[in-house]
Amino acid sequence: MKRYLHLFILFFKNNLMVETEFRVNFFLWTIMNVLWGVMRVFIVSLIFIKFGNIAGWSQQEAVIVAIIHGLFLSILWMFVLPSLYEFSEMVRNGTLDFTLLRPVNSRFMVSARYIEFDQLLRILFFSVALFIFSKGIIGSFVILNVLSFLLVTFSGVVIFYNLFFSISTANIWFVGLTNLFSLYESIHEMGKFPTYVFQGASRTILFYILPIAFVATFPAQAILGRITLPTIGIGIVLAVGTTIFSQWFWNFAL
Repeated sequence: MKRYLHLFILFFKNNLMVETEFRVNFFLWTIMNVLWGVMRVFIVSLIFIKFGNIAGWSQQEAVIVAIIHGLFLSILWMFVLPSLYEFSEMVRNGTLDFTLLRPVNSRFMVSARYIEFDQLLRILFFSVALFIFSKGIIGSFVILNVLSFLLVTFSGVVIFYNLFFSISTANIWFVGLTNLFSLYESIHEMGKFPTYVFQGASRTILFYILPIAFVATFPAQAILGRITLPTIGIGIVLAVGTTIFSQWFWNFAL
């Protein structure tokens, strides 16, 4: 464990040095990412101003969902998606073999090698916005609700990392897979609204089969003190189950 922590720190430092080689580009992308996040929250806010309460969610609560969605997405873009994109490129270019030959866990190497630091300011922005808007609704934070929020959010990140990793692993057979980032974005884009606005079978699919609710809706319920223990348990089970499946699928693909 200590060895992999040391490797991750080295990756962290190396990516930071690469980003700061072109400071103007890094600064512009950072500002653009923050503005993009503000715009997304603003659009959701406008929709709920027009229609009012939707599926039991007020405008303020929907804004919290949009903020958490932006935070979730920023975490994926900083720590998960850059490495998966490069993994797809390694398969396409035939350089994956050099990674597999190294005396470290191959999944760790293809999952943690690249980090996008231009997402860091957006993560800080959404974290501060979440604190301010949540405090405005609930008044004061309950430790149990905060812990539930952290647990559900972590479960969601693990679930979608495993899902996207499994999709990327399919490149080993289908080297020509393209637009994976568009697929990733299409999947989690649905999470910026409370999933309770969907009805019937679509709600069931978005809750548990393709668990979009773990992107923002369930974390929002947690911070507002509305989540149930079974929902938290389902998140943990899905996180463990997708981890086991994605590891099996990775081994099978290799």
